[in-house]
Amino acid sequence: MCYFVLKKLTGLFLTNRLQRIYLQNTIFKKNRHLLHWLKILIGPFLGALLGFITYNASGQGNIGIMVMIVIWMAVWWVTEIVPLAVTSMIPVFAFSVSGLMSTSEVSSVYMNDVLFLFVGGFMMSFAMERWNLHHRIALKIILIVGTDGSKILLGLMLCSYIISMWISNTATTMMLIPTTLAIIHKIDTLKINHSEKIAKGLLLGIAHASTFGGVATMVGTPTNMIFVSYFNREFEGNTQITFFKWFLFAFPLSLCMLVIGYFILKFFFMPKKHENSIKVDKSIFEKELHAMGSMSFEEKCVAMLFSILVVLWFTRADLVLGSYTFRGWSNLFSQPKFIQDGAVAVAIAILLFLIPAKNEKSTLLKWEHAKKLPYSVILLFGGGFALSKGFDDSGLTAWLSGQLNFLQQLPPFLIVVSLCIFVILISEFASNMATIQLCLPILMAISISTNISPLLLMIPATVAASYAFMMPLGTAPNTIIFGSERLRTTDMMKPGIWLNLSAVVIISIFIFTWGKWVFGL
Repeated sequence: MCYFVLKKLTGLFLTNRLQRIYLQNTIFKKNRHLLHWLKILIGPFLGALLGFITYNASGQGNIGIMVMIVIWMAVWWVTEIVPLAVTSMIPVFAFSVSGLMSTSEVSSVYMNDVLFLFVGGFMMSFAMERWNLHHRIALKIILIVGTDGSKILLGLMLCSYIISMWISNTATTMMLIPTTLAIIHKIDTLKINHSEKIAKGLLLGIAHASTFGGVATMVGTPTNMIFVSYFNREFEGNTQITFFKWFLFAFPLSLCMLVIGYFILKFFFMPKKHENSIKVDKSIFEKELHAMGSMSFEEKCVAMLFSILVVLWFTRADLVLGSYTFRGWSNLFSQPKFIQDGAVAVAIAILLFLIPAKNEKSTLLKWEHAKKLPYSVILLFGGGFALSKGFDDSGLTAWLSGQLNFLQQLPPFLIVVSLCIFVILISEFASNMATIQLCLPILMAISISTNISPLLLMIPATVAASYAFMMPLGTAPNTIIFGSERLRTTDMMKPGIWLNLSAVVIISIFIFTWGKWVFGL
């Protein structure tokens, strides 16, 4: 009798327990799905609310609709509840349904000549990666600079800085991570008291230097190309921003940031009393370079094509220096203005698919390598182009410029400093590409209301969007080194605060001095 009662009670207890677990899992799943949909709907809801408020303020339906779409996309871009590329496609249907512009009209905006600069530049970087040319360059630089004391930090930062001018910041950091970790392992064996601190400095060095270098060229980071594409389209027929003109301005700026970044990281992570005891045997890198052998035929071809590409970019357009003008090679053709930097990049990229490799039965680059092209970024470009056109066509730019008249009372320098601080803080938590996409049309409205040249606002914002050093999500390189599990957020924040402040000061000074001469502001 007792046996049967015990069995019944045990069965009842187990049944109730299983029921509780089932109910808890069901409630969790329902709440999880509910939370997911709330995150999705908060963008359109906030957009509709602010769009309605703007409609009442402006009295124009198109402006209200445009504000709704902008806020909707901004929330989804910042929270990344859906992939950035998916958010970038919203204008294709939202503009059409709302009557802002036809589907064919908005679709045509998604393609731009700067996209081909982006594609061609990536093709070249893929070729360099395929034949390990970038790795050879990195080893050569480290051996030249040295491998003892703070020279290790300087060598790694120079490698990252130079390579990231031409290859994406993410790829540069990924490439240098194994070499950096090998150096860190060697330092660990020396049993130095502050070896962990030194390791953090080296990892931060390659990440931050790749960000500095990415700003130096137009192809270094997508934010540069987003800005150049936007400006050249908005001011078509006026002075265009060429590859060389951007480099002329941004290279000295980025070099200053590299020097400042080196000394800040050295101060925080390279203790003076242990600096002389940090010695990494050069033979490690010499053996690695020796194992690569002499430069292969393919490496030489890629290096030659890369050199030709850079020279053609620098010398394509006229360069005016005071009373003297250096004539660009594009003047050899009947329509010089028809030839843009994107055409040069595509021409060299096509050659990579035509020249046969000597050691393989293929060409220097195969289409399977080109498939790695980040097509999501291309859609992100297009979404930004569509937004900027929507700003103009809906009348939102003109209305915003009227609302921002109070900024006329502020000195331009203060406006630029405030803008840099704002953009850097936003970029610490959101994609820098999404940040600059949203900022550019608003900056256009501010430039109209304040009578300030748009370049005086857009260039600082573009550079500042890349210079987020405090948080792991600030840039892709930050995220990569944080994944090494050797860093905490506080390790990034301590030097990051000083780097961010330095960036604000350097950007503001450069745009009002060197930038005025380069861009004729």
